[in-house]
Amino acid sequence: MQYEVFLPLTKHGVNAASFAKLFPEFKSDLLRLFLCVHFPFLNFIDQSAIYFFKFEDDLANVGVKVNHNHYSLNCKHLVIMKSADLCIKKLNLIRHPEGGWYREIYRSYDVIPAAGLPSGFNGERSFYTAIYYLLEGKDFSAFHRIKSDEIWHYYTGTSAVEILMLENGQVRNYTLGNDFENNQEPLFAVPKNTWFAARIKNAKGFALMGCTVSPGFHFDDFELAGENLIQEYPEIGEEIVSLIRK
Repeated sequence: MQYEVFLPLTKHGVNAASFAKLFPEFKSDLLRLFLCVHFPFLNFIDQSAIYFFKFEDDLANVGVKVNHNHYSLNCKHLVIMKSADLCIKKLNLIRHPEGGWYREIYRSYDVIPAAGLPSGFNGERSFYTAIYYLLEGKDFSAFHRIKSDEIWHYYTGTSAVEILMLENGQVRNYTLGNDFENNQEPLFAVPKNTWFAARIKNAKGFALMGCTVSPGFHFDDFELAGENLIQEYPEIGEEIVSLIRK
C-alpha cells in the first residue's frame, strides 16, 4: 500500500545523528529515510510509521548531497510513500478467500428481516457493511459474485485497479483509480449476482480500497467461481481462467 503526498521543497537539511538516535534501524540508503519528528511539515502524518522517500525522475534540479552530519535535499517535490506491508500491519488486514487482504470495519446494527429481503437470502442481513480491501503485485480478486450490490472505493496506492465484469456473456473492463486525467474513476458499483474479478494494473504496485455492500455482506451470499464458470462461458475461457482460484 502507498500513500502519496506532494510537498514543495527547496533545500532542507536532515541531521543524521538525530535520525540514528530516534531510529536505531536507520540506514544510509538515500531513497529510504525513516520519518523524523523534526520534520515540521510532516507533523500531520502518523509519526509512528515508516515512510519511504522517492524522488520523481522528471523533476528539475533533483539532487542529494551527503556529508558526515546531514543530508541536503534539493528538489521541487517529494513523494512520501507507505508500503503495502505497512498498511496491512497498521490496518490489521487478513487474507480474503478470493485473494487480497481485508478487514471488516463496520456492520450496521439495524437489520433487514428475511421477510423484507429479495428471494435467495437465508436469513436477516445488516443494512450494510464496509471493509478495507487491499491488492498488491500479482495477487488478484478471483471471479466471484454476491447477492447484494457492492460499491468499490479507491483510497490510495501506486497502481490503478482493473475490474473485469461479465455482462451478457462478455468480459467488460473498468478502471478504478484516482488519475482523473486518464479517465479513472474513484468509485465503481457492481450489481448484485454479477460475476466479477479485480487485479492491479501495475504488477509492481498496490491499491488500498474500500468495499461497501448492501444488504450487508454475509459469506453465505458469497460464491467463488471455479471451472464451472469456464464451462458456462467457454468462448471467453481464455480471458477468465487466470482469474479463477483452483
